[in-house]
Formats: sequence, structure tokens, C-alpha cells
Amino acid sequence: MSETARRPSLPAPSVPFPVSPMHAMRPDLRRLEGPVVVLDALAPAYQAAKLQRLRRVPGRCLALAEPPAHDLDTALAAVLDRLADDGAAHPGSVPAVARTAAGWRLAVPGVVLAREDWRVRDDPPALADTSSIDFLEALPPRLRAIHALGLALQDDWALMRLDAQGAARAELLHVCFPSGWDPASKAGLDFLSIHAPVADGEAVRTASRALGATIVQRGPFERHVWTLADGASLARHPAEATAFSAPSLEDLYFRCERQVTVPLPSLGRALFLIRVHVAPLLAVADDADRRSRLAQALGSMTPAVVAYKGLDAARALVTSRW
Repeated sequence: MSETARRPSLPAPSVPFPVSPMHAMRPDLRRLEGPVVVLDALAPAYQAAKLQRLRRVPGRCLALAEPPAHDLDTALAAVLDRLADDGAAHPGSVPAVARTAAGWRLAVPGVVLAREDWRVRDDPPALADTSSIDFLEALPPRLRAIHALGLALQDDWALMRLDAQGAARAELLHVCFPSGWDPASKAGLDFLSIHAPVADGEAVRTASRALGATIVQRGPFERHVWTLADGASLARHPAEATAFSAPSLEDLYFRCERQVTVPLPSLGRALFLIRVHVAPLLAVADDADRRSRLAQALGSMTPAVVAYKGLDAARALVTSRW
């Protein structure tokens, strides 16, 4: 049986629209009621885009705090097991990770990770495209596991770990599609330092220690953040930034992140997932209510938030029409 025939069909993508008329920078954690990971029909395109970036600019996609914790491999196995549990608990969805007798089958054609040594085993039948397998097999074992999981998810992902003082620090970041920030600059930082540049982010910074403890002990939780962009690119790394180039409303894109935290309390860690959605603004703000909410939200932003998000030109385009 072919890989395509064996896998269930993926649902059409659905772009969240978490826009409130009064915009505010705050944690807004909500208890997650559905699956932790959602794969949709764009999964192959996300996987191809991740593989391209991991080959071309790996240093912009993966960052590890130094020195690595002695139990990092144990934590990676716990993440894979937790995601496998999530897939089994939601049989109506397509799992990103599933357990096998020897390890885990990932939502990457032909990839099965062995539990004892992170070896990648080609899952018969032979595949026409083995680019992911070839890439993974050339890596050292731990990197193989990290990148294999990254390719299996449409989400970017990170591990947060409580330090001796109870602050949650970024232990590992596998972020191929950052929204205007550099993953390498965040490795080893705590929540407070990570959110230091956020405009009007006092509420998040004040709650940073409590938030760290919460996501390690409780959840899963979900939140969304959004912005407007001048292109459809999933990756917006600051080293690749260009001048704003959307001359009209028709050229704007709505960019939304679904952020999910998954507790791993026995390891003092939390898994942090970031699923980036990008779609033409006119396709997302497709009725009067959404257009009104968006215009009001942009109008309610402080100058500091507009500058931080780089929304001057986009806001002018929206408010001139809506």
C-alpha cells in the first residue's frame, strides 16, 4: 500500500480570527479543548518549506541552551510520547506522532524514529521522494530526533524548562517560521527576558514567573496572536526582512499564530507549540463584522505597539478603506 493510500485525508485549513475591537498585549491563556496538534491539507507544503530552511539556514531555525541538560533526550522522548497520546485521544484527527513497537512513526513519509538510538528507519514501501529521510539520516542522533519532530509538525516548537529559581527558560527552540524575531537570541532566556522587547507587555512581564510555573504544571493552554504582513511567506526572520511592499489592501496578508502549551510536570518542562497561519487579508476579513473589528483593533493600538509590530503602513491601508 502506498504512503498516500495508507494516510487518512487531511482537512482543509482554517485560519483563526482572534481580533478584538480593543487590542491589548496580555497572556490570555485559555484551556485547550481540542487536540494539541492539528494537521491540515497544507501539511506537505509546511514540511517542504521547513526542510528547505533547515538545509539552507539551519542556524536561523534551531537554537539550544548551553550546556544541554543531562536529561534532554529523556525530555524529547516524553514530548514524542505526549504527542502520541494526543493523537490517540483524538481519533478523528491525523496524528503527527504515533507509537510503534520500537519507537514512533512520524507524519513524515517513511520516517520511524527508534526509541533506543533515534535511528531513522525507512518505513516500507519505498518512497519516490526520500529527501526528508536522507536529510535526517545524515544528522547526529539528537539532532535527528529534534528535526524529525519539527518536520512532522506544522507547528514550530520549543521546550521551556524551570530553573533552580523557578523561572521558565527556553531550553530548545525549533522555529522555522518566526514572526519577526530571531530564535537564536532567545535560547537560555527566561520568560521575563524573552518578553522584554514586547511593547505594552507589562502584564506579560509581571506574570512571567507565574506563567512559567503554570504551563509546566497545568494545561494544555491555548492563545492566539495576530498581525498583518505584506507577503505570504511563513518565515519572517529579521535577517531576511525587506522594506514594506504592499501598495494596496489587496496585497496585505493576515498572519495569526496559534500558541499551545503542554505540561511535562515530571520533567519540570513544558512544550510550547506555535502554528503559523497566513492568508490573504481579504479572504479572512470577509464580512462587515470582521472588517469592523480589525479596523477598531488597529485604531486602538498604542503608537508603541504599532511600531513594535511594524504596522504603520498596513494600518493606514486598512483604516483608509474600512
